[in-house]
Amino acid sequence: EVRVGYRLESGPPCVFGETRVTGTEAVAPEVPRRELAYAPGEPFKQSLLDRTRRNLVGLNLFRAVRIEEDQGPDPVVSVHIHLTEVPPREVRLGVGYDTEEQIRGLASWRNYNFLGGARQLGFTARASFIHRTIAADFLQPHFPGHRNRTRLLLAEEEEEEDAFTLDRSRLSPRLEWQATDRFTGYAFYRVEYDLLSGVEASVKRAVEQCSVKAGNVDVVCRRPGAARHTGVLSGLGFGADWNGTDDLIDPTRGWALGATVEPVGGLLGGDFSFVRLVGDGRFFLPLVGGLLGASRLRLGTAEPFGRHDEIPLFERFYAGGIDSVRGYGRWRVGPLVDDKPIGGRSVVEGSVELRHPITEQLGAAVFVDGGQLSPRSFDFPFGDLRYGAGFGLRYKSPVGPLRADLGFPFQPPDGDAGWQVHVSLGSKF
Repeated sequence: EVRVGYRLESGPPCVFGETRVTGTEAVAPEVPRRELAYAPGEPFKQSLLDRTRRNLVGLNLFRAVRIEEDQGPDPVVSVHIHLTEVPPREVRLGVGYDTEEQIRGLASWRNYNFLGGARQLGFTARASFIHRTIAADFLQPHFPGHRNRTRLLLAEEEEEEDAFTLDRSRLSPRLEWQATDRFTGYAFYRVEYDLLSGVEASVKRAVEQCSVKAGNVDVVCRRPGAARHTGVLSGLGFGADWNGTDDLIDPTRGWALGATVEPVGGLLGGDFSFVRLVGDGRFFLPLVGGLLGASRLRLGTAEPFGRHDEIPLFERFYAGGIDSVRGYGRWRVGPLVDDKPIGGRSVVEGSVELRHPITEQLGAAVFVDGGQLSPRSFDFPFGDLRYGAGFGLRYKSPVGPLRADLGFPFQPPDGDAGWQVHVSLGSKF
C-alpha cells in the first residue's frame, strides 16, 4: 500500500504589473492596449489573459498573439505581449447549398483597420434563389464607451418567396454593449423603404379579411389597406444575447438565450405601427453512452397599434422548413390561402434532438420538431402544434459542415409529400 501526501504552500497574492506590447508596425500601439482585460494592480488571473488573447485575435489584425507572464518570485507580474501583424484587408468568397435557397454565394471585401484605430469598413454581396443582398457596413470599436461598439449598415435586399416578392432599402445604426464574454446587449434603429409585389388577390383578401355579404355584390373588408404593397418602416429595437455554453461554436453543455423587442412606427413615424417581441433558447446536455441532447424553443408575437390594425406580410411570422419544423416544406406550417402562406401574428417553434458521434468527423441524429402560427397576438398555440420527426447525418467536410435530414410530417398540408429531405452544405452567410 502506497500513501501519497501533498502539502500546498500558498505564496503571496499576485497582481498585474507592467504590460509590454511588441510587434506592432502598421497598427497603432494603443489599439492592442485597448483590448487588455486587466489593469495594473488588479489581482492576477489567467482567465483575464485568456480574454485578452481572444480580444486581440478578434481584431483580425494579427497572425499570431503570444502572451508571456513573468515567472519570477515577484508578486507583481509583468506581462509581455508579442504580436505578428497581417494585412488588414480581406477578400472572401464562399459557396454553399441547401434544399430551400439552393445554391448560395458570397463575395465580400473588408478593411479591419480603416482609417486606423481598428475601425472596420466592409462591402458584401450575397445571393441565392430566395435572398439577394448588397450591403455596406462600418464598425467603430470602443465607442461611445470602452465596452461598446457602434455599427452602421446600409443594405439593398430582395426576397423572393412563394407568397410575395420584397424589395427593401435599409439604413440601420446599431449600438452594442459587451457586458461580459457571455452577455451582449444591443439597441438599433432601422428605417427602410419596402416594396411588396407578387401578392395574389386571394392572399390580399385574406389579410384584409374581405368577404361578400349575402345579397350584396360589393366586397367588404374589415381591415382595408392591411396588405399595402409599399411603405416606409421606422422602428427601434432592443435585445440581449446570453451564452452559457461550454463552446461558442460546437456546444455540448449549457444554454444560449436571446430576446428582442421592436417598437415600430407611432412617434417614430413611417407607414406601419406595431410592436414585435421574440425570445429563443437553445439547450445542450450530455447524456449516457456518448449521446448529446439538444433542444430549442422560439416564441414570437407582434401587435399592431394606432391607426394600423394588421402586421404587414413581410413582418409576419412563418414556420416550416430546414431551420424550423423539419418534415414540412418552407413556410408550410400555418394558414395557407390558395396554397400560399400568409403567416401569423404569433409563432411557437421547438425541437428535441439526440446526437451521437460515429467517427470524429461523422455523427448521426434523430429529432422531433413542432411548431404552429396563430393569427392573433400573444396567442401561442401550444395545443395545436404541427409535428415532424426524422433522422439525419452530420459531417465535418473540408468545405464546411454538411447536414442531411429526412423528416416526416405528422399532418402535411393537402397535396404535400409525406416526407422532406433537408440538405445544407457550408456555413450560413
